Amino acid sequence: MRIGLLRFGFSVGVCVVIGASCGDDDSTASSDAGPGGDSGGGVDSGPRLDSGPRDASADGGSAACTTDCEIIELAAGFKHNCALRASGQVLCWGENFYGQLGDGVSRHADDCTPVGAKLPVDCSATPVVVSGLTDAAHISSRGAFANGAIRTGGEVVYWGIEGSARSGFGEPMQFSTPAAVEGIASALELDVGIGHACARTSATAISCWGSNYGGELTGTDTIETWSMVSVMGITDAVELDVGTVSSHTCVRHASGDVSCWGSNSVGQLGDGMTAHRTCGSGLSTFDCSTTPVRVLRVGDAEELALGGDFTCARRTSGGVSCWGSNQAGQLGDGTTDDRTSETSVTGVEDAVEIAAGHEFACARRTSGQVVCWGSNDKGQLGDGTMSGHGTCMLGSMLVDCSSTAVDVMGLGDAVEIVGGFRHACARRSSGAVVCWGWNQGRQVGDGSQEDQYAPQMVRIP
Repeated sequence: MRIGLLRFGFSVGVCVVIGASCGDDDSTASSDAGPGGDSGGGVDSGPRLDSGPRDASADGGSAACTTDCEIIELAAGFKHNCALRASGQVLCWGENFYGQLGDGVSRHADDCTPVGAKLPVDCSATPVVVSGLTDAAHISSRGAFANGAIRTGGEVVYWGIEGSARSGFGEPMQFSTPAAVEGIASALELDVGIGHACARTSATAISCWGSNYGGELTGTDTIETWSMVSVMGITDAVELDVGTVSSHTCVRHASGDVSCWGSNSVGQLGDGMTAHRTCGSGLSTFDCSTTPVRVLRVGDAEELALGGDFTCARRTSGGVSCWGSNQAGQLGDGTTDDRTSETSVTGVEDAVEIAAGHEFACARRTSGQVVCWGSNDKGQLGDGTMSGHGTCMLGSMLVDCSSTAVDVMGLGDAVEIVGGFRHACARRSSGAVVCWGWNQGRQVGDGSQEDQYAPQMVRIP
């Protein structure tokens, strides 16, 4: 199947951000619930999926591997994860409500249906093979309900749910196996978020599509568009990133400068300004920019990581700077004050990689040790405890949080880290994959449905 354009639109993101229902949520679902609501991490006792026939790969049996089996890249979604093998094969595990596991199977051995849910929620704690994808070179899912992959020839494919209903009417389309995206040739980079996605085909050619609620597509008015939008004014991009449940986008220039555009509701564009133009309507208006603006005092960036309404950059010195929303301490500067320009993460001076989730961020140090900071409401800091760090107000709730970096327990040999919505994963030097944090969709991969506040090994066949 080919689709003319993928739409990772705002309507799915809205249910997460403002607490509306998503998928099969009941009216008591919490604001971060997504499909099936948030049952608090306990083992589900809701209605089970039927016991009809399953595909041979449903329980991960066909994920057994004998050649080029090592995991070389990870991607973390809303309540699922994927891993890329050296062979080009992709494995996914966690929630499958929207087909985000990509194997074309709607019933796996596990079930994640919360009590009182209107529809069953399928999931698999055991990784399964994405159907028909044997030549992937890169995978992406920034806390999203979907995944994207670049094939070795530069073709882009997608599986999971489109973020927005067609023309504002009807149900969003979803794909349970990879579908090719037309209009992108020879992609070098791909970033898939809940609301929108972007692809880079050269230093000067970046295309974005999906929601444009905050101007995150750039070069057009703040309306959703079904056509790819070319980002104007970028001539030397070497990296692009989209926000996790956020309406902003950033690029890193070859010079080390950073440019961002889209929502600036809490200063996430990083240029020190709060009066670019107005997005939204009625009482729900906020500052935004539909054209790229330069981030202040960051001219030596080596890597970017965008979270939910905040942005971080790893600098040539090994330090990390962040800006934007800081209500959960996710800027790591020892405060919970929002910042419209960069502030340094306290005590992190030897970072070689960074990752961001919705309201937390992590860094991998030169030693392989991983540290995290920000919200710990689901154990995403990974240091073995879900209390005692500090308290932050998220909406109307007080949650455990840390505004300074803490060591992830027992993880001193990481070679890669990724942040999902409220969970994180790492690849170890041995090739093993571990995850921690929110586990409602069994995305931690340990076989349970309990939130895990220390790394747990994923059971990869």
